[in-house]
Amino acid sequence: MQQPLSISNAVSGSAPISEPGRPAPGVRLAVCLAAIATIWLVVLPALAQVSAVRAMIDRHEAHGVDPSAKFYSELPAMPMISRRVDEIRRAEPAAFGLRKP
Repeated sequence: MQQPLSISNAVSGSAPISEPGRPAPGVRLAVCLAAIATIWLVVLPALAQVSAVRAMIDRHEAHGVDPSAKFYSELPAMPMISRRVDEIRRAEPAAFGLRKP
């Protein structure tokens, strides 16, 4: 009969490390890290070579856009959204949980 998992079992080392048939936690961690590395080092660079993505990257580089510094305020729809939020806050000052409009 398997012992129930408890702090004392975990500290003493008698707690089960993994369910039968499942890989050990270290193996699961290694698989996750390998998957992340594969996406980062293989999939994303390959995706950057797709013509539509490459064109977007080239356009951003030509305009000096730093891809790590994209803000919501830079989106084309943001002025309209800001105006709508201001209208809602004028009509209902407590909207969005904020005190002063």
